[in-house]
Amino acid sequence: MALAERFALLTLIVLGEFVSDVVLGVAEQENRTWLVGGLAALSMLIAIALWWIYFDLIARHVARPWLPAQTAWYLLHLPLTMGMAAAGAAALRLIAGAGVPVENTVRWVLCGGMSLTILAVAGLMQVTRSSLVFAEVYRKGGRLTAVCGFLLLLLGFAALDSVVLLLAILLLLLIPVLYGLQVWMATTVGEDAAPELPGAGDAGAAA
Repeated sequence: MALAERFALLTLIVLGEFVSDVVLGVAEQENRTWLVGGLAALSMLIAIALWWIYFDLIARHVARPWLPAQTAWYLLHLPLTMGMAAAGAAALRLIAGAGVPVENTVRWVLCGGMSLTILAVAGLMQVTRSSLVFAEVYRKGGRLTAVCGFLLLLLGFAALDSVVLLLAILLLLLIPVLYGLQVWMATTVGEDAAPELPGAGDAGAAA
């Protein structure tokens, strides 16, 4: 569990670098127009969505108790953090170059980094330990997240405007975010509706 907390801390640090890249991108702009502000705001929302996805679906759990799953759980954090770092660097260049067409390299690094991150999350969901009640939920959620990851990669082929590109990325990220929210609500309801242990009522009555 301690090692899982360290991976969560590492992911949080990389997300902090993503936010820092957004700030640096704004700082490189001499004319801070509404377009620059909009791109920065969308980039921050993307960072928040990444934070929500990881810390809602992965960080509060540990790997399944068998060696291949544990190995995969640890190794998948490498492409996860690499993708976040690459996407943050691309967001910096996107904001710094606001007002001009998005360069192919910047678009591919951004979409490829986001795709790598989300595909890593999808893989982590397959090897994360969960109760029997939510095992199928995580299995289906991993497939849904993987589809979003592939769609993010396909965005690299689309010559979209910078604002439209960030909006498309954010909308795709909202799918696993909403799925994670559904899982959290179901877990909360399940805990509230958990039946008492056999004999607990009798023990209370006797007391």
